[in-house]
Amino acid sequence: SNTPSDFTGPSADHTTGNTSGKYLYMEASGGCTNLESVLLSPCIDLIAAVDPTLIFWYNMNGADMGSLEVDVFDGSEWTNDVFTIAGNQGSSWDLAEVSLSQFGGAIVNLRFRSITGNDYRSDIAIDDIMIAHPPIANFDYGVQVDGFTMDFTDLSLYGDSMSFDLGE
Repeated sequence: SNTPSDFTGPSADHTTGNTSGKYLYMEASGGCTNLESVLLSPCIDLIAAVDPTLIFWYNMNGADMGSLEVDVFDGSEWTNDVFTIAGNQGSSWDLAEVSLSQFGGAIVNLRFRSITGNDYRSDIAIDDIMIAHPPIANFDYGVQVDGFTMDFTDLSLYGDSMSFDLGE
């Protein structure tokens, strides 16, 4: 559904594009101006990840917009503002792609901080949060001589198994 105040917030979630979907948002109405909300992720294992990237969608629509910031905890210290954006970004959902390469080899926590602006038109929303990384390629194959069948098994980290039938 949409946020309850006019002239701010998304009218639908990013995933479905309609009001039946869900997303997280910071509401600025009712005295919630110039305040910070924090969303802390569970532990995310990046030990074997190659070039991990944080991907999420955000909506920052409103004339009184504050800021959205993302921090990373690597197990010993916080790195603040690996992503930051402020001000009115319009009514559409925008994609954020944030390299987490410097945190490869660690187990991390992500912290999303939204800070509302000076008035009610500063709702901040996020949706579809994920960590992406390319697979580490490693394949095994077998050939069936009589039937021309070749099976490929993807042993890649973050890969899937697949089989191709080349015909008879």
